[in-house]
Amino acid sequence: MSNVQDAPENSLPPLLLDPPWTWEPVVREDLEAPQAPVSVSWNSYLRERLQEEASSRGRKDADWEAVAERFRSGRALTELTGKGRGPLYAGLLLHGPEELAHELLEDRRYWDEFTDLQVLGGVVVRHELKAYPLALHIAAREDPDSARPLKAFLSADAAKVMVAKDAGGDSVGREWVRTHGAAAAPLLVPYALGRPGPLRTGAESLLRTIIADFGDDAVLQAAPPYGAEAVRAMEMLRYPASMPKTGGNRAPEELPQVLLRGRDAALPASATRNLTALLLLSKPGRPHSFVEQVIEVCDPGSLAEFAWALYLTVDLTKYSARYSWAPDGIQYALGRLGDGETARRLAEVIAGWESWWAGPRAARNALNVFVAIGSDTALRTLHRIADNPHPSKNVREEAQYALERAARTRGTTAARLLDRLVPDFGLDAEGAMTLDYGARRFRVGFDEQLRPYVIDDAGKHRKSLPKPGPKDDAEIAVPAHQRFTELKKGVRAIATEQRKRLHEAMLTGRDWPLEEFRALYVDHPLLRHFARRLVWIAEHDGTATAFRIAEDRSLADIDDKEFVLSPAARIALAHPVRLDAALGAWGQVFADYEIVQPFPQLGRPVHRLSEEEQAASRLTRFEGAEVPTAAVTRLAQGDWSLKTGRGASYNRTVLQTPVVEGRYTEVRFGPGIARKISDSAPTQKIDQVEHLKFGPKGLVGEPFGSLDPLAASELLADLTDLTNGN
Repeated sequence: MSNVQDAPENSLPPLLLDPPWTWEPVVREDLEAPQAPVSVSWNSYLRERLQEEASSRGRKDADWEAVAERFRSGRALTELTGKGRGPLYAGLLLHGPEELAHELLEDRRYWDEFTDLQVLGGVVVRHELKAYPLALHIAAREDPDSARPLKAFLSADAAKVMVAKDAGGDSVGREWVRTHGAAAAPLLVPYALGRPGPLRTGAESLLRTIIADFGDDAVLQAAPPYGAEAVRAMEMLRYPASMPKTGGNRAPEELPQVLLRGRDAALPASATRNLTALLLLSKPGRPHSFVEQVIEVCDPGSLAEFAWALYLTVDLTKYSARYSWAPDGIQYALGRLGDGETARRLAEVIAGWESWWAGPRAARNALNVFVAIGSDTALRTLHRIADNPHPSKNVREEAQYALERAARTRGTTAARLLDRLVPDFGLDAEGAMTLDYGARRFRVGFDEQLRPYVIDDAGKHRKSLPKPGPKDDAEIAVPAHQRFTELKKGVRAIATEQRKRLHEAMLTGRDWPLEEFRALYVDHPLLRHFARRLVWIAEHDGTATAFRIAEDRSLADIDDKEFVLSPAARIALAHPVRLDAALGAWGQVFADYEIVQPFPQLGRPVHRLSEEEQAASRLTRFEGAEVPTAAVTRLAQGDWSLKTGRGASYNRTVLQTPVVEGRYTEVRFGPGIARKISDSAPTQKIDQVEHLKFGPKGLVGEPFGSLDPLAASELLADLTDLTNGN
């Protein structure tokens, strides 16, 4: 643990020294809300709901003048029972002439008998301000629904009712402030500063709702008319009444020090405690408003270490990976403050998740941390999680989705994002670097097989980089040796990853514009070693030309003549089916130059459809074949997928290729694969292989000839491997 001296107080943000949640509560019982004119606001949902609830109430047709006279004279109280008065009263208010309805609304003799709150909602919608006195009178009742028709009105009296309702646990107050927004805040301030008790608690709760929904300013701007103490009190409401526990069971002194920029001073323990509180109040995508002010003055590296230590203090048994994985504040801290090392550590945690434990929500939350960190290292780590086997399907899928989200934020696709993330490890234009030991220097790099090489000062090739000796400068030699160790490890990982990605690019026909191709595969100090051992194909104006990259990084065609790419060309890896008659000639070129390919390209088998198969929507050559169940499940772990039928097995079982432009190939077989694979029959019989497309009336057969030759060759390769039991 570091032991850097505490920073002087004048170098720290005031929030860390005297945070509002530690202030003494302000009490002012002499404040009153301004008696402004009553106003009406609606949200469409509330208006439509109140109208709908009242639509079937009351008499819809009557001699309304006679009905009005009956109520006006008071005879309705003596001649009719409550059940008899109700339909007439509701009918006149909801359906009668407005001038007669307004007269009846002012007659207080009938207010206390009003029991149908659904009628009142419709009355408020129809008459608005004319219905306000009645709605305010009825809202005072203890019935939890009595204040709902009052939600449309903004006034000091309505505010008092809503404060009381919220203090009593009714949600109508929160619905009221969401209807009126910032305009409700000035009416609540006096109650929030009143004597401690239910009304103050209710007002504070409603003001916090406004802050959460409309922002801090909505409340802070309401305070100045009430004085400086009110402003101070509203500052306190930006924080919850009960602050989160900080640091789990560890005191701030036990966590890594948070250093200021320059790393010559650290936050005192009290400031660290307050920083932790701000982080735990934040959520991914919704940081507390003051967090950034603190982050700006702190050292990024120490913040990353602190965030990870904070994560380790969490009792994760309370945050099952099936649900949320970790508290919101911890997720925010890791994503905002984390770095490449954070990503590596978190990847190790995720690698240990059991399949049954890692639910989709937990996986999404954890993997979003990599996106939030956003560095190339973090996103490369995310790709490895998505690309490598993991016991949890949720983790694999959510990692893919997270990569796609990261790509969208950079305005690109996941595949192109991964292209840009290939590091150069600090290698120079020659694909090498010089490591200085002080007394001696070494030139290190990688050959075309990406095997490391070492050349000493005398130009002699050495088997490996020697460990620093007594004559070397330890201060620079030891880090240099460690750098080479990490370089070899990094290049091995990149080599495995890029070999796979290039192979997939060949199988899918993915291409690049000229500028990207040159940056990624001609000039890149590592990937050019792969690129030189492959055949590429350039397409422009309907013409496709195959070429290779020579040792001097020039381009050469099949006749070994220099080939110049058009600026508008698209470049792809040449699948052997696209080389056609030139396949053998290219094989001879690579044999003459003794070029060993990083994966089978020129030697990859080519499969073609017969003329009959091109015209048909079924491939009968594979139908009736007996295949091992294990071969089916292996194929389903790639681009193909098993579709679940009803019952205990994949009955009417099918394998599907990915849907491309509304088309896919389906392989039906039986007896089916049980959900518990070990309970399945050892072999399956292929019943039907069919190419389908989505038409206006559903799925219909589509000739296999609609596939381009590359896609057809790879489809046939998969089915050939399947029927051979591979």
